[in-house]
Amino acid sequence: TWLGFTMGERSLTQYYDRAGKVVSFVKKYHILDAAKLTWQAISNIKQWWKGEISGARCAKNIVDSVCSIGAGIGGGIGGAALGGLLLGPAGAFVGGLAGGAAASSTTAILVNHLTTWIFDLPKDAALEKAYKCLGVHHKSENDEVNRAYRRLALQCHPDKPNGSKEKWLELNVSLQIITEARA
Repeated sequence: TWLGFTMGERSLTQYYDRAGKVVSFVKKYHILDAAKLTWQAISNIKQWWKGEISGARCAKNIVDSVCSIGAGIGGGIGGAALGGLLLGPAGAFVGGLAGGAAASSTTAILVNHLTTWIFDLPKDAALEKAYKCLGVHHKSENDEVNRAYRRLALQCHPDKPNGSKEKWLELNVSLQIITEARA
């Protein structure tokens, strides 16, 4: 016997039949994963269309979602199959949850770092907007950021003829965001 299972021909067939049923049960819930992926893609495209995020940020977010959800599906199926083989239906349920969560979260972290590097983006959209406001690259030195701030501050100060209080506030908030991210 192995973990309470007799490895005879009859019980082994039942064993594989039970594991197959567990995996087919898990596969039925992929429609929820597909719906989540579709919603995230549409949401990101809508944000890009409105100008809230850049096209590169939109593509990065969609790639992150596809990889994370795909890994969660694979981890869930693998965990359910392994748990079902070792501990029966309860093991399949727990294995599916644990495998899906572990694979999805681990992949999300790794893919986030990889896509941030591939798309050459700062770590979040607010920081990306701050660099765009100042007109500098996110890998710029502090001196270059400060020069850009001073140049723009002279142009948009509310006391200047073409100055704007809104642009002035946006400029100061952007500098604050960059300063806090670099600290």
